[in-house]
Amino acid sequence: MKSQATVDGFGPAQLDAGQKETTTAGLEAPFNWDPRLIDIFAANNRARDCLYPVQVIYAADKMSLPGTGRSADSLPERRLELREYVQAAHRVGIQFHALWNAPDLAGMEWDITFQDELRREVDRLVEAEVDLIRVTHPALQHFAREWCPGLRIGTSVNNHIDSVERARQWIDANGVDDLMVCHRNPRNFRLIRDLHDAFPRKPILVLVNESCLRDCALQPFHQASLGAASRRGGCSADPDFCHALCARAKLMDPTQVLRAPWIRPNDIHHVFEAGASLVKLAGRTESTEWIANLVRAYSTGRFEGDVWVFIEKSGLTSRAWETVLGRRLPPSRFQVENSRLEGFIEPFVRGAVPCVKNSFGCGSCHWCENFMAAVTVPENRNERLRDIADLLSACGGCGSCGKPALLQAA
Repeated sequence: MKSQATVDGFGPAQLDAGQKETTTAGLEAPFNWDPRLIDIFAANNRARDCLYPVQVIYAADKMSLPGTGRSADSLPERRLELREYVQAAHRVGIQFHALWNAPDLAGMEWDITFQDELRREVDRLVEAEVDLIRVTHPALQHFAREWCPGLRIGTSVNNHIDSVERARQWIDANGVDDLMVCHRNPRNFRLIRDLHDAFPRKPILVLVNESCLRDCALQPFHQASLGAASRRGGCSADPDFCHALCARAKLMDPTQVLRAPWIRPNDIHHVFEAGASLVKLAGRTESTEWIANLVRAYSTGRFEGDVWVFIEKSGLTSRAWETVLGRRLPPSRFQVENSRLEGFIEPFVRGAVPCVKNSFGCGSCHWCENFMAAVTVPENRNERLRDIADLLSACGGCGSCGKPALLQAA
C-alpha cells in the first residue's frame, strides 16, 4: 500500500541522536507550543491502530519578521526556547518545520536592514536545528538558500502549486525541497498523481481540513492580509474582511460546506495512494485537546460523528469582529454527519466531476447537493448573517450610517 511506501529524499538533512529518518507517509500536524502535544503525538504513533503517524509538527511565533499565515491575535505564545521544542520532537522521531507563509513583504525584501535581520533569523532557526522552513515568498526562498545551502526549503499552500508546470518553475527558481499542493482543491487526485509522476523524488503534501470556499477568489488577498497581521510592526487586529465574505457565502449557500477543500479522515488513504507523502492538518490556533482529537482521527483514518468539527476556522466568528461590533459572537457552526458521506469522494478519485476534470468549476454536476442530508445548518444562521451585514456596513469611520466605525474600533 503506497501509504507506507518509502519516499526518496524525505527526511532531515542531519539526524540528532535518537532522531529517525522519516521514510513512511503520514501526517504533518499543527503545533500550538504546548509541549504536551509532542508526548501525545508520540503515544499516538505507537498505538496499534495508527495507520498514518505524525511525521512532522509545524509552528510559527505569534509575530515574526516575515510573517505567517495567521493573524497574531489568534496565535498562542511560545514559552520556551525554540531549540527545546525541536529537540523534544526529535527525541520521539518527529521533524519540526518552521513557517514563513506570508506571500507579501510590502517591498521590504530589498531593504538592507530587513535582510540583516532576516539573516539573523535564519541563523536562529538553523541553530535550533529545525528540519525545514516552509516559505512562500520567492525572495525569502532565495535568501535562505543562499545563506544556508544545506537548509531544506519547503513550499506553502500560498505558492498555488496546481499544475506540473507551476511545480517545475518553483523547483527551477529556488530548488525547493517539497511540493505543497494548492489547497483550493485537495480532491484533485489527478494533480497529485501527475506531480508524483513528474517529480518522484519530491515529497508531496496535501492540506485536507480547510473551510475555505472552493477555488476561492479571495484567497490571495486573505493570505496577504493575514501575513501582514502576523508580521512584526503589522496590524494584528484586522477584522478580516475576506473571512466575513467567506462566512456569508457559506451561510447563504450551505452546499459550500461540502464544496470546501477538505477530505474526511476515512478517505485520506486515497491521498496517499495517489502519491502524496504527507497529509497536512491545519489548526495551530486551536486548543491542545482539539489538535489531539484531530490527529487521532486522521492517523487512524477512521471517525464517527460530526466531521466538520475538524475543519479549521469553521465557527464563523472572530474576536476582531467582536471588537468592531462591540458584542460577543458565539460560534455559528455547521454540522456534517460523517457516516452520510460514504461514497462522496469516489468521483473525485476517478476525476469524473467538473471541478477536477476541467476548468468549469462548481455548479454543473450537482454532486455535492446529493449529499446535503449530511449537513445541518446552524440554528443561529440568520443572526450571524445580520452580524456580518453589520460588520460590512461599518465602513471605515464615516459615521453616516450610525454603525460602529470599523477603522476606529479596530
